[in-house]
Amino acid sequence: MKKLICLVLTLIMILSALTFTVYADNNSSSEPITGDVGGDLTVSITDATLVQLYLAQNGELSLAQKVSADTNGDAEVTILDATIIQLYLVSLIDTFAGDSDSVPLSDSIGRINTLHNIMLYEELPYDTYTLKYEDENGVLATCADICTIEISDTTDIPSYSDLIKENVAPINATKIGVYNSSSERMGSISLPSGFAPILSEKLYSFGAISDTHLGQSPTSKNDYYSTSTEDFIRAMTYFSQEENIDFIAHCGDITVYSTEEELQLYNSLVNEYAGGLTLHVAAGNHEEYLYNSSDYLEEYMGNLLYYSFTHNDDVYIFVGIMSSHEDRLFLDGELQWLYETLEENRNKRCFVFQHILTKEGSGDALNLLSSCKLKEYKTSIAFKNLMSHYENAIHFHGHSHMAFELQQYSETANYDNVFGSHSVHIPSLSVPRGVSDEGKLKTMFEKSEGYVVDVYENGIYLRGRDFVNNQDVPISQYYLDTTLKTIEENTFVDTTGLIDTSTTQ
Repeated sequence: MKKLICLVLTLIMILSALTFTVYADNNSSSEPITGDVGGDLTVSITDATLVQLYLAQNGELSLAQKVSADTNGDAEVTILDATIIQLYLVSLIDTFAGDSDSVPLSDSIGRINTLHNIMLYEELPYDTYTLKYEDENGVLATCADICTIEISDTTDIPSYSDLIKENVAPINATKIGVYNSSSERMGSISLPSGFAPILSEKLYSFGAISDTHLGQSPTSKNDYYSTSTEDFIRAMTYFSQEENIDFIAHCGDITVYSTEEELQLYNSLVNEYAGGLTLHVAAGNHEEYLYNSSDYLEEYMGNLLYYSFTHNDDVYIFVGIMSSHEDRLFLDGELQWLYETLEENRNKRCFVFQHILTKEGSGDALNLLSSCKLKEYKTSIAFKNLMSHYENAIHFHGHSHMAFELQQYSETANYDNVFGSHSVHIPSLSVPRGVSDEGKLKTMFEKSEGYVVDVYENGIYLRGRDFVNNQDVPISQYYLDTTLKTIEENTFVDTTGLIDTSTTQ
């Protein structure tokens, strides 16, 4: 009896292997269907078996079959993919993360799955391929290249996995073109619905920048802020002449030392190049050098250390800092005011601009920033508690200078919602930072980064831009759903003893 069972199992394995070869031929030139490794237009236990055979080196898979087998969307074929197929067959799951709802074009050679990973499924010659956003007229010149994908004899699934689920295509893009090293167009990739959101009529737009650092440190040995004036002029010129924005929000560190000379430089540049646009400023740690941030902001920026205003029924809140010491970042009474402002506007969309990032959230790829973060101190905890409770808030911050591109190392480099509300990091307009080959932070004088923010009824579109190269940066194009959530009145609980919640009752 045991011999008979072994014989049957052996025959099943042989039949599976034979079917495997036939399907490889049938599936090589068609659009991959996630989970349908065999190519018979159904998902069955055979598909899980084919994955297992491949992993056991008892069979081969075509590139298209590997893409079909990648059920969890991580651009790899592992035993987990076989398990996911089995879970699907017993109805424990009903979708695959590796799936895509895009409609293939006549020359489609790849796809974008629900995790926004881009994969090529057409067998292409060994080469380095460049992916570019396109519209109906060709390549979008206003957007930098998306990425390069190298195909060699060691490539399993040619893919690009640095985007996150909030990443979207530029507003005008209709597809992605794939180009070889000779600039020949090899084919296209269509955009799925979640990657090209259908937007309502735009309400308004504003610019968002941080860390301009106008001036020059007298002790600098490497001319660290040498490009700051040029960067500021370039950004102001772009905002005022190329975009239709209502104002500019600045997340702090306007100058190097807040000297009278530097402040006058700031004012003169705004008057000359901002085209009449108002700059709303949140004080950063570099504003503390005169130890009079409140007076400084009122005199030179036209606003107090902390204040708010309403624009198109959205509330804009600017929170300044008085010291770079984590235990006394905020002025006395400032967190109380922030609480009362958020409570009063709890069921409105609130844009909160504040310079310092949180220890847990976006803005610190690879945890390379060692100091001046919202950590375990009472004031920091109180601020984070407020961001967590008032989920209609969008927290913009700067300080770390870390560039958009660092999302390739950390998916929370630019955006996260670790506290329940949206948290957006703005890189430095003056000197963004990248990571060296040794894994240390390096200054990139050749870049200058910030956002144009398009505001819609139920969402915001963040267009990350490199002002030096005059292009949008694909890895920093985001759509954030800001559909309002109902927050019950007087439900915030303070765990620090710093906020008096009785004032709103």
